[in-house]
Amino acid sequence: MLVGRPFGGTAILSRKSLNSIIKIVNTSSWRITALLLHSEVGPVLCCNIYMPTDYDTIDCLDEYTDMCSKISALYVDNDAAFLLVAGDLNCGIISRFYYMFSQFCHDNQLICSDYERLTDAVIYCSDDGLRQSWIDHVVFSAPLDRLIYSLTVADDIVSFDHNPVSVIFSDLIPRNNTCLQFTGHKLPARVVNWAKADNIHISIYQQRLDEYLRSVHLPEYTVRCDSHNCNDNIHHDMLNDYYSHVTDAIYHAMDDTIPHATHLTCNNHNVPGWNDLVQEKYDLARQAYLEWVRSGRPHDNVLLS
Repeated sequence: MLVGRPFGGTAILSRKSLNSIIKIVNTSSWRITALLLHSEVGPVLCCNIYMPTDYDTIDCLDEYTDMCSKISALYVDNDAAFLLVAGDLNCGIISRFYYMFSQFCHDNQLICSDYERLTDAVIYCSDDGLRQSWIDHVVFSAPLDRLIYSLTVADDIVSFDHNPVSVIFSDLIPRNNTCLQFTGHKLPARVVNWAKADNIHISIYQQRLDEYLRSVHLPEYTVRCDSHNCNDNIHHDMLNDYYSHVTDAIYHAMDDTIPHATHLTCNNHNVPGWNDLVQEKYDLARQAYLEWVRSGRPHDNVLLS
């Protein structure tokens, strides 16, 4: 039994029908829950966060800076095209954390969408009703911001002292499961091992790939445009669909013909020799980057401990 008002921890709920386009991301932090969504516009790193509260101490500011650097590192490590960050950022315009929050958005080219769309919103209200603030935010990469259908504060939902922020996107989930299906096949669940492929495997793979690619339709409009500065969303959507179909064809042809890896820890990002030659230096480089961010990003090549 939990007594009183327990706090801390984050979570993301998703429909089971989207499982095939969602990958859970290990954040190693109870303050961050993240997943990688293979959306209509590309892979999106979605982060639900609970940022530190400002108790007017140096440690609070350091912890806030550290959390910003960890989110930035997750964004880079997962090769996501876009970033979505939402949750309790414990930061308003007059907050001591606002400069760091603004720097985080600037470094990752993010737009604070609630500030852009809402006016004088009340997100937090103290138990005694004497204090109100706007400390929960949703920030997105610019292409995601353009897909927002609506963004509102759900004042009619009672949830302790925070009002939920609701965001609805249009055209974010692949239409008609375009990137989930291809000639009746599912995306491969296993990892192929090219090292085990002989000439026969490769020859069959080439034949199968030719068959799949012949079923990919290339609309003439996707390669011809009357304007040098085309901003036609339909044109862009056609190019995205064509790209998805071609990559699906490659994945399915590999899954059908190339031997699969049997090691349980194998994944799509395995690089031969990585652990032996690069992993240690990568860990040191990442730790140095996080330390540099925590120290205020000095540009004079001097880092004082």
